[in-house]
Amino acid sequence: MAGKIVADTLEHSTAGSIATNYVVNGSAKWWVNADNSGTHEVQGSFNNSSILDDTSAKTSFSYTANMNDDVYSVPHGGHYDDTNRTSMYFSCFNNLSTSGVKCNTGTYISANTASEIDLIYAAVFGDLA
Repeated sequence: MAGKIVADTLEHSTAGSIATNYVVNGSAKWWVNADNSGTHEVQGSFNNSSILDDTSAKTSFSYTANMNDDVYSVPHGGHYDDTNRTSMYFSCFNNLSTSGVKCNTGTYISANTASEIDLIYAAVFGDLA
């Protein structure tokens, strides 16, 4: 038998109360901490089913539970362990879908050589399907 909890407000004895829609809408629906160097390994995650090194400087993640649509927020960051880089780009917002996100993860060492960032940190805020 499956249980169900229905509540409009969560209340704490000393911290006050908050409407449940703030909890639902304000919680990350997906997050990942991934080592993007070498084997592309997920170090920690929530609602992540896979990681894929698509091509040079592109890494894709698939969700376990899909998003409702492709209109959601993806705050993200990364790390590249090299002081010789001349520029870095890292974006996940141009490649959104209901089933996952693709991140452009390139770092240019010089005008002709590209490398990838070492670590990816990203999350998704939006509505699950």
